[in-house]
Amino acid sequence: MTIDVKDWYYRLRQVICRSEFAEELRKAALANDLRQWTRVLTGAVVETCHSCGWRASAKGHAAKVLPVPRQEYLGLDVIAFNSGTPEVDPRWRLPMAVFELENRGSPDIIAYSLWKVMVVRCGLRGVFCYRRQSEKVPELVSSLGQVVEESLGTSRGDDTPLLLVVGTRSKAGMFPDGFFQPHFWDTQRRRFRSLL
Repeated sequence: MTIDVKDWYYRLRQVICRSEFAEELRKAALANDLRQWTRVLTGAVVETCHSCGWRASAKGHAAKVLPVPRQEYLGLDVIAFNSGTPEVDPRWRLPMAVFELENRGSPDIIAYSLWKVMVVRCGLRGVFCYRRQSEKVPELVSSLGQVVEESLGTSRGDDTPLLLVVGTRSKAGMFPDGFFQPHFWDTQRRRFRSLL
């Protein structure tokens, strides 16, 4: 059930470049309106999951996948399930992907979001966070890499793809690449590497 992180991010880029997402994300980032940024980005992540053939549940995007309908499951911002039918899939199925969209700047809060997705068994894990200045991104990525190392401990066999996308507003003329810096966890090198 492992998912190709590059394919998923490519699909996300296609979604966020559409006019209904691009302009709203750009405006929210430039205005430092992180609630709006999170609301619009949540819709984009849900839409990306739908493009994979999954049913996604998030605040404002209810999905009746499990016997208990919810907008958020397990306190996770976005959780996606296979779109199969009850005849094929069990009523209580494992998620395909889980995502946290953290708009608070505290490194510990962002690390908590990372830890939350890491403890869920699924095919893809992702965390979106935000830094106002791009020069702050490498330090954040490095410290979050230490969180992954500490959390994995001796369970080195977990090769579930892990995506870390840091939003920034520093390169306003380059959307989406000037606004989103994607990284993936390289299980061989034991660190986050740039996805682009």
